[in-house]
Amino acid sequence: MFYRDILGQAWKNTWRNKYLWFFGLFAALLGNGGEIGLIFRGLNADTGNGFLFRFKEFVSTGIFSKEIFANIAYLATEAPFSLFMVMAVLFIFLLLVLFMLWLIMVSQGALIHNAVRISTGKKHDFKDGLEMGIKKFWPVFFLNVSLKIIIFAVLALISVPIITALSKGLFSLSLNFSLILSLGDKPSWPICAKP
Repeated sequence: MFYRDILGQAWKNTWRNKYLWFFGLFAALLGNGGEIGLIFRGLNADTGNGFLFRFKEFVSTGIFSKEIFANIAYLATEAPFSLFMVMAVLFIFLLLVLFMLWLIMVSQGALIHNAVRISTGKKHDFKDGLEMGIKKFWPVFFLNVSLKIIIFAVLALISVPIITALSKGLFSLSLNFSLILSLGDKPSWPICAKP
């Protein structure tokens, strides 16, 4: 079956069964392929947008220091209402993040289950997909975590020779690695001559 046929069948299935759009919307929120975006953002000259740069800024606020507990104790005695409000906002934010993660995993499971039922001509509906998504939450969750770990490990292994070559000034070697990895695509950075 060609990609055109697969895409055509997927379009027909989603057009006939519009409830799949709900599952598809939340399943897409996971951002598959986002790891590649991290790499290309890292190659960008604007280092202020990188994940590591932002994480360093966050750590530099002192939130992970030993003094944080002393500050919390001080706030508990001097401004208990402010501490309560901050903790309540953080708790609500954590609940929302966990709920979105749960909804994304359930939607992925439900989308796969209902797509299989549609392709085999079996009865399907929103409730059935939701129940199966809830039932298969943990396998879908562990599959996603495993895939992310594998992707980051492979990208780390691929990037080590390039970073090593760049740090030693071997521009032609790093350019060769980059050209091999791009599989014939034009590189997104200017080709520099070796100084």
